[in-house]
Amino acid sequence: MNTHGTGHGGAIATALDAGCCYAFAGRSGATWPTVSLTLNYLAPVPEGEHFVLGRVIRAGRKVGVAEAELWPGGTDVDALLAGDLDGAQPLAVARGTFHPVWLR
Repeated sequence: MNTHGTGHGGAIATALDAGCCYAFAGRSGATWPTVSLTLNYLAPVPEGEHFVLGRVIRAGRKVGVAEAELWPGGTDVDALLAGDLDGAQPLAVARGTFHPVWLR
């Protein structure tokens, strides 16, 4: 938490970055370090449990793009994945470019 009693921007950025990277997990024999990441903080993040939903937009041989959203912990994940948001909105979003590092 920051001095205003809300989630610290650095911790939020780390969670969203990890969400993007983990979205690539299992797609190939590579790890996907971040090349660039753009974040938008949409609302103050209150203390408590939250979750990150990450998804791959494109996974090429030399570059990948992914995005992640930070959602309040009480959000119905099944409804969210079905696209039935019922007014729910993410607290922060990120989109980034990643470079695969192929493991040998």
